[in-house]
Amino acid sequence: MQLREYTNLSLVLDIVLYSVGIYRCGVDNVSQYVKETAATAGMAAFPFKVGDYNRDVVLNYPGYKGENMKLPYSNDTIAFIFTNSATADCSMNQISLCREHLTQFSSGTRFGNDSLRLINSSDMKEVGEISLPYVHVQTAGHSAGAAFYYQRHHVNPEPASWADRVVFGVSANAAYKDNVRFSGVIIMKELKASQDFQSLEPDDVFPSNQEKIELLEKYNSQGQQ
Repeated sequence: MQLREYTNLSLVLDIVLYSVGIYRCGVDNVSQYVKETAATAGMAAFPFKVGDYNRDVVLNYPGYKGENMKLPYSNDTIAFIFTNSATADCSMNQISLCREHLTQFSSGTRFGNDSLRLINSSDMKEVGEISLPYVHVQTAGHSAGAAFYYQRHHVNPEPASWADRVVFGVSANAAYKDNVRFSGVIIMKELKASQDFQSLEPDDVFPSNQEKIELLEKYNSQGQQ
């Protein structure tokens, strides 16, 4: 199958599928390959362990919701999250076009055709009577060190005006401030982290309490949920 036109993320995902053939080189080699590929499309890729994400998503959303946003893979499984700016042209609609390339690239390796899973940042699943994302990308971005996921509990003391309000969280990093966007996740099901693997810690780019308040006020006043 020939893919003649690519959006940023479809290009990244299509090319990254080839990295299945270098799994035996280890996490560092695969990470370098994925990051370089993402950079050619004007994006950034950050590795994280599934176990770190599963821990963090339950901490962020205790109970039923968090448990149902966990990823069903072993704790040492490596995944990558891709970021871009809010103004980047990065549609996820062409992800399905990568599936056949996955088959082509992986068929000659020991990992088989199901060794990668691609998840659209907007992919949803029905759990009971509610819809939840397959992966909570803001949490994954924080777990990977791609962007700090600012939430209500990071503000202390809170403004009195928040007493009866729902305050939604927002991700931010040094490159894009609060305009960071997550395009999707690749889970490399058979690539496992070594015991000394550590994800990056996200930089707190709004360090003061007042800056955090202003950030969350701005985000919530814009109606971004």
